[in-house]
This record gives sequence, structure tokens and C-alpha cells, in this order.
Amino acid sequence: MMPAVAIICKSHRKSSWHSPLEQQELLIEIVQRRTTELRRKELASSTQEALAEFRTGNLKAQTAREAIAELRTYLNTSEE
Repeated sequence: MMPAVAIICKSHRKSSWHSPLEQQELLIEIVQRRTTELRRKELASSTQEALAEFRTGNLKAQTAREAIAELRTYLNTSEE
């Protein structure tokens, strides 16, 4: 993965002069894209772990109502 500064410099060479505000906007876009990609990777990893647990029998299939009821019970007991 190319460092953000290198991307900005590369972008700067391709186009005309960028103002400091434009550079900041470019940097923000880069950071937002990277953050989004990291979130996707974390979600994919978490999903794979949950699927593996389900396949090994550590998790059971539930309806939405069952899952919500279990979550409510958990939240109510953990507050006490």
C-alpha cells in the first residue's frame, strides 16, 4: 500500500498545482477509503469466524425474534 504522502505527491505531478485545501481534501478521501477498506476486512474476518463457529456447532440457528429476546435478556442481566 502506497503511503498517503506518496499518493498526494503522485497526484500533484499528474495535475496542475493543488491548493492546501485541495491537498487536505485529497488526504481526507484517502483516509476515508482506507478506513472503509479496514472495516470491510474486519467484517469479513468476523463473519468468517462466526460462520466457522456455526459450522462446528458452537452457535445455533435462531429466528430474529429469538436473537432479539436473547440480546435483551443479556443486556438486562449485564446492567445489574
